[in-house]
Amino acid sequence: MNNKTVLVSAGLLAPKKTDHMAARRHRYLNYGLLTLGTILARKGYPVQMLHGGFCAPDVVAERLLRDCSQDSPLLLLSLPSFISIPWARLFLETVKRECPTGPAGIEPSASKFIQLDYALDQDFPDFQPSIEVSRGCGMGCRFCEERLAPLGQIRAADDVVSAVAAAFDIYNTTSINFYFEASFFLATERWAAQLAEGSKKSGLRFAWRCETRVDALTTPALRRLAEAGLRVVDLGLESASPRQLLRMKKSGNSQLYLRRASELLRQCRDNGIWTKVNVLLYPGETPETLAETTDWLDKHRECIKGVSVAPIVVYGHGDEARRDLEELALLGASAVDSTSLESSGVTHLHLSPSIDYESSWALSRHLSRMFMTHRDYYDLKKFSYFSRRYTYPQFLRDMGHASQELLPFRSGPPSGDSDTDSPTATAPQRHQLASGPTTRR
Repeated sequence: MNNKTVLVSAGLLAPKKTDHMAARRHRYLNYGLLTLGTILARKGYPVQMLHGGFCAPDVVAERLLRDCSQDSPLLLLSLPSFISIPWARLFLETVKRECPTGPAGIEPSASKFIQLDYALDQDFPDFQPSIEVSRGCGMGCRFCEERLAPLGQIRAADDVVSAVAAAFDIYNTTSINFYFEASFFLATERWAAQLAEGSKKSGLRFAWRCETRVDALTTPALRRLAEAGLRVVDLGLESASPRQLLRMKKSGNSQLYLRRASELLRQCRDNGIWTKVNVLLYPGETPETLAETTDWLDKHRECIKGVSVAPIVVYGHGDEARRDLEELALLGASAVDSTSLESSGVTHLHLSPSIDYESSWALSRHLSRMFMTHRDYYDLKKFSYFSRRYTYPQFLRDMGHASQELLPFRSGPPSGDSDTDSPTATAPQRHQLASGPTTRR
């Protein structure tokens, strides 16, 4: 295995949110890095890919050095987030110590949409595959990195079906789920019909998931998408407080926005699609604004499979990040650590005089628990993020050792008779969430 091109996706020293065993079971496919690896492999480079996950950096580095010759390895290290930097620093320290001449760096260019070769990753059977379908957004939400990046053209439906077929061949099974990667999934009825027809013609039935805005998909498009295998939607509601929606620049017409959100939730339920609602606690948040969001969610309880809640975090260094913090301060927010902007690039916030940093996380978990049982959480994570080999009994054993107050879900009956240990393209049953206590990504 001489002269391998080694692609490493930097891991994390601890989960982004609360640290518990289920959070450490997540498997996030770095499909951007896999795209580069696929390009390199097609150019004749022998490629090996590793995901750091929550493994110790030195363990991943030692595995890399054991499998590759040290004379002239090519290394590409991908940093998915600022919070990956501490892991990456320790990883590189080990690599440099054991390989003092240092690996050579490479940076190939990527074309728009690539048929991914999942087998380049030694651990690929653990991951559910991803298919990139569009890039950019451009909707102007204040908190989004892609607020000014224009939405690109959606990938051709026939090309998506071909990518699904290729993944089935690599995995040698149809018992996989797909994540259609798009910052803003915006499918027309025509595209949805083409996807459904392409799936039918190919004889492929596949289950998939996407993330979108609450005001993006029309009812006719959603019906055709359900026919084409859409089973889970991560819905970027962010808030149901008119004041917070305005502060976020999520919508200038909160009544229309929330009316469309209500309709989309009902249509998802009626078409057998699970919805996981994303809520962002934003600067200026108060018990009153949070109550507005909680009450709205409660009115739509029967349409919701789960809720993911987290306070905003500011990422970045330099003048742009500093301007972001200054603008957020006008809404009542303040940095927990004023030095973190330059020291780590990860700045946590006190959201307002009435909701400090610690309270924001406690409220986030509280709101999630109100609308999500342990089985709901497992179902949603198993569909896309848990290892494909991670079973429900294993999950229950892990949760038995966790601190219950730190979990984003409650114990109790599931929201339906769902069983997604082996998810298929069959629509999940509709669900009725049980009542619970009362306040992403």
